[in-house]
Amino acid sequence: MPNIHTGIRADIASSRRVRYLQDRAYVLRQHAINAGCDLVGWRLARKMRDVTYLNQVDAIERELGSYLRTHRVELSNVA
Repeated sequence: MPNIHTGIRADIASSRRVRYLQDRAYVLRQHAINAGCDLVGWRLARKMRDVTYLNQVDAIERELGSYLRTHRVELSNVA
């Protein structure tokens, strides 16, 4: 029988991940605009803002990690 507490913890963790992406989307969008015509960053920020499902979170987190490494950006430093 599945443990209901494990499911609740997983839901909380996934909702935190979604909230983080949605919160950081604004910061990334501002960075993309200030960097001048960074359409890749701007589109990624849109995906981050619109994320709703856990499978989207996984894909967008991978895409965000790649973007941050490629552009040598840290979202904490951009804010």
